[in-house]
Amino acid sequence: MFRIYVSVVSLAVAIFLIVLATPLLMANIELLKVQSLKERVLAKQTLSQSEWLDLRSGHVASLQWRENYQTHLEKAKIELEISRRFPEEVEDNWRLEAEKSFEESLRNSPSNPVAWSYLAYLRKKNMVGAFHGSEEALRMALETGPHELSIAPLQLRLAIDFWDKLTPQDQTRVNNIVVWLERSRPGLLVDLATEKSSYFKFIVHALKHDDEALLRFIEGASQARF
Repeated sequence: MFRIYVSVVSLAVAIFLIVLATPLLMANIELLKVQSLKERVLAKQTLSQSEWLDLRSGHVASLQWRENYQTHLEKAKIELEISRRFPEEVEDNWRLEAEKSFEESLRNSPSNPVAWSYLAYLRKKNMVGAFHGSEEALRMALETGPHELSIAPLQLRLAIDFWDKLTPQDQTRVNNIVVWLERSRPGLLVDLATEKSSYFKFIVHALKHDDEALLRFIEGASQARF
């Protein structure tokens, strides 16, 4: 009788574990279906419009099985790329979808500076003239990730646009990003400076207390321009 009891309990536990693991398993299977497309994106290969949509569909299917902030984040980036690459497909709608996806990602991981940075950008882009919520999202991005290399140029572009609306503490954080980039990845800073004269002037101002850094930056920017 005891053996039967143990067997029944073991079977129940096994079934419970299978049921518990099924959403995670199925979510990963859906992502595996589009893994080859993701690898092509990472390799900077060209995807057709239908392939981009297939890549997004794989993430949507995965999220139907299991909520995951990283999947929402990747889905948002895909939607943003679709809006950039295929503007004829109602660009504004895809940007709005991307904004919602970044928000969903933040509900699951509220300290993600990448999501906050892109959310600030999209709120600015989607609410031209109003910038509803952009400044708040940028502040969160600066607070949660002041030294994130992948988003530092985007943070600086946004910070320059919103400079007068930033707190003194956030302005200090932005200046520190400039100093940090000059030391760690000066090429990124030079590339940013060549985009707009206002960016160049801003970087010069941020580096004004470090003569050697300022000289290195100006020399690099001059070589990039000529």
